[in-house]
Amino acid sequence: MNHKYYWMFIKKQNFQKIRLDMRINSIIIIIFFLFFSNFSALMAQEHVLLLNSYNQRMSWVEDIVAAVDDVLDPDKNNTILHIANMDSKQFHTSEYFDSYKTHLKKKYKNRAFSLILSSDNNAFDFLRKNRDELFPGVPVVFCGVNNFKDNQIIESNKFTGVAEIFSARNTVEMALKLHPGTKHIFIINDYLETGRAWKRDIDAALNDMKRTINITFSKNLSIDELQATITDLNKNTIVLLGVYFADKNGKYFTYEKVGEMISGASQMPVYCLLEFNMGSGVVGGEVISGYYQGQTMAKIGKRILDGEDPDNIPVIKKGTNRVVFDYLQLKRFGLTESSLPKRSVIINKPFSAFDLYKKEIFTAASLILLLIITIIAMTLNIWRRIQAEKALKQSSEGLRKNEEQLKAIFNASPDPIVVYNNQGYPEYIYSSFTNVFGWQLNELRNKRIPFVPEDQKKNTEFKIKEIYQSGIPVRFETKRLSKYGVAIDVLLSAAIIKGNHEINDGLVVNLKDITEKKKLEIQLQQTQKMESIGTLAGGIAHDFNNILFPVLGHTEMLLQDIPEDNPAHSDLEKIYSGAKRARDLVKQILTFSRQESTEQKLMKMQPIIKEALKLIRSSLPTTIDIKQDIRPDCNAIKADPTQIHQIVMNLTTNAYHAMEESGGILTISLKEIQLNEHNKINPDMVPGNYVCLSVGDTGEGMDKELKVKVFDPFFTTKEIGKGTGMGLSVVHGIVESMKGSIQVESTQGKGTEFNIYFPMEKSLPKIQNCNLNNESIVHGTEHILLVDDENLIITMGKQMLERLGYHVTSCISSIDALEVFKANSDKFDLVITDMTMPNMPGDKLSVALTKMRPDIPILICTGFSNNMTEERAESMGIKGFLLKPIVMRDLSQKIREVLDKN
Repeated sequence: MNHKYYWMFIKKQNFQKIRLDMRINSIIIIIFFLFFSNFSALMAQEHVLLLNSYNQRMSWVEDIVAAVDDVLDPDKNNTILHIANMDSKQFHTSEYFDSYKTHLKKKYKNRAFSLILSSDNNAFDFLRKNRDELFPGVPVVFCGVNNFKDNQIIESNKFTGVAEIFSARNTVEMALKLHPGTKHIFIINDYLETGRAWKRDIDAALNDMKRTINITFSKNLSIDELQATITDLNKNTIVLLGVYFADKNGKYFTYEKVGEMISGASQMPVYCLLEFNMGSGVVGGEVISGYYQGQTMAKIGKRILDGEDPDNIPVIKKGTNRVVFDYLQLKRFGLTESSLPKRSVIINKPFSAFDLYKKEIFTAASLILLLIITIIAMTLNIWRRIQAEKALKQSSEGLRKNEEQLKAIFNASPDPIVVYNNQGYPEYIYSSFTNVFGWQLNELRNKRIPFVPEDQKKNTEFKIKEIYQSGIPVRFETKRLSKYGVAIDVLLSAAIIKGNHEINDGLVVNLKDITEKKKLEIQLQQTQKMESIGTLAGGIAHDFNNILFPVLGHTEMLLQDIPEDNPAHSDLEKIYSGAKRARDLVKQILTFSRQESTEQKLMKMQPIIKEALKLIRSSLPTTIDIKQDIRPDCNAIKADPTQIHQIVMNLTTNAYHAMEESGGILTISLKEIQLNEHNKINPDMVPGNYVCLSVGDTGEGMDKELKVKVFDPFFTTKEIGKGTGMGLSVVHGIVESMKGSIQVESTQGKGTEFNIYFPMEKSLPKIQNCNLNNESIVHGTEHILLVDDENLIITMGKQMLERLGYHVTSCISSIDALEVFKANSDKFDLVITDMTMPNMPGDKLSVALTKMRPDIPILICTGFSNNMTEERAESMGIKGFLLKPIVMRDLSQKIREVLDKN
């Protein structure tokens, strides 16, 4: 027996040892997994830095920190929250911020942050300046930033957050409703940087209220002086507490203490804009909440930690303030809760048994109500059974009427509407659809409507799939084909139909015809494009003209000096011709940019068109015929004859180039036409009578893409040497400046026609000499003062004037010219001056000269100037105005015109 028990004891010991070993192994395995799971968790931890502008003992900062902790929940979400406080209310010198930067750099040298949170302006400005050096590439989310402007972060990527927008106006309007007899508002701010900024912003927000109520601001006082001022306030006054952190003696206060001190000194109701002023005597206000600022900031930060791009998250600028009232102050000033805004939060409210046991009371009441409802429901059920049979008889008639009403409503819609069943077949088609697309319902029974173009099918299938997946209606622009194959631009809106057993899960589709809208958009884009390029073109013209002036002048004088039989004479003529072509190109650029001064006069177009046709006829091959229909009875227009000549030459030259290889017919016509709201060419045209000039050809024509670009400057399809790409741009610019319109119609393989509409004048013009031939050069002997800041121009100009017989004194500076004239003003008969010069431009020089000698005639020359026009020159007493480059004939005639008038 003893042996038996001994072996039983040994077996028991071995069994216990095995169980112990198994437990130890299990513990080791558990420890192993816990270690590695914790290790992986540590590896996946997010590090977040919260940088506060102020000391964390401030309740504002405490609320922000609490909100961040509540939202991020670091323990639960495996996040480590690092908090750094700049304490910049006490310390705010540049040396302090530099040392703080060094402190952060050392402290977080080896720490990689996933996110930085920032509270208030000093931390925000510090990160904008130093983020890329301290924490490169780390997203920043801010809150509590006063006077936030979008341009503050325009150069800083990965910056977003919530701005601190105080609600001064809302608070004042709310207070005035609660205290209708108020006549005076007294506003308190300290005179620190933030207080002064708040004063400016509050003043701006309440500016328009000053007409009906007296508004004053506190002065820079000690706290005792301020309390005395508040105590002496008259009746019917409201106190508004802005931001107050320190008095004029540098004595600092907590925000909670300030609220208590201000309200304690006041017999009048005190309202505030910051939540932490509440609780000790302030009535209420729409307040900035530190907690809600921090909560909103943390929610944005959580989105970024979850993978959202911070650059796609806009800055929140409103919605984080809340309306708060103090129950004790409401009672003090006799205000009821029912008079408060619905979204108000009330603090310091006393204990209420109803509020405490509200859930239980509502539960009991609900049970009683449920019993009553059950009894009523049973009664109603019996009554409904009686009525059901009667209703069943009436339902079929009602459904028929409803269907007729719906059809009438849909048929009244101006937009095409289709109702599809769940098989994709049209169930209903309404009259507007037939009017636009041509199909009748009986043509499409159990068929799919064949009106989706091939290039739109993939997108259409995707959109339909999107509707059924999301259940959300869609709207997008697309094209649809009519029964006759015409592509129509439409705005398609579609939604799923629910609740009808016949067409359940079908679609109702609205197809708004937007063809005219698309045309207007293209016209608007073209206009904007032309205006922007025109501005650039006008800027270039000035330099071109100044460069061309000496080239033309010297070449013209050399042509006069060198005999025609000299070989160099022919070369000079080519230089002169090329320079004039360059001058004309600059004139085209100025015309295109609508910045050239032109003289418009009442004229008839017929003589100029015929003169231009004579010129173009000589250059056309015999394979091109000209057909013209120039109606002699067309009335006058107001225009520059040179520009009309230029339009005809440019359009006929284009037509010639289009038919140069194959030959054809060039047609040109002139007729009167009346345009109204329905047939006018573009929306900006004024209805009325117009003269229409049409130039057409039977060339190759243009496709849609080419038509869109045809008026673009420097765009050409011609080979090098045949065109600059400016012709049609210039035509477009001239027509726009005359308040006309140009239209191009073109079909590939058939040809192109340009129609230009000029506003018609009612009165007939006097006979105008539109001859463009040159007149002779005239001479003189007077003494001229010549002023220009460019040596090349002054040298060439002096030689040209001396050839004309004049005695010339030249000055390279307007200041020098003023001194020369001052020394002997009587010896000069005329002053010719450049407009754009350093120190003193030509117009100011002219004013100075006429003060010394009022009768001195002055002629201004300029390559181009936005500030000087012929009209402005005349209004200043300047006798003449010329645009460079000037040829000798024009200069001589202008000088004689000015001198002979004087």
